[in-house]
Amino acid sequence: MIPGDYVSKGEPEIQSVDTPSVLELSEEFETLTVNKNSSIEIIIKENPSLTVFQWNEDEQTKEVALKDNKLNVPQKEGIYIYEVKAKWENGEASFIFDVEVK
Repeated sequence: MIPGDYVSKGEPEIQSVDTPSVLELSEEFETLTVNKNSSIEIIIKENPSLTVFQWNEDEQTKEVALKDNKLNVPQKEGIYIYEVKAKWENGEASFIFDVEVK
């Protein structure tokens, strides 16, 4: 995954600025190829709470269901962009990746 925005809630608070868009960041990521009906497990150190969004080229999003930090990829072939929002007690960050479903 490629890191996106972040906020650290310590003293002083640290926040990212001028971070590229999710779609721009996804272009930097080496696309993963997965089979239909696959699942992807998301593992991030210190086990933050996770929320995942699927993006499309119109920059619209929809939340994706996670179960045990795993998401199921779509059954339809294509390229899908995901944003993972991780929240810890002392901050939060987003991570971007994309997959090609075959």
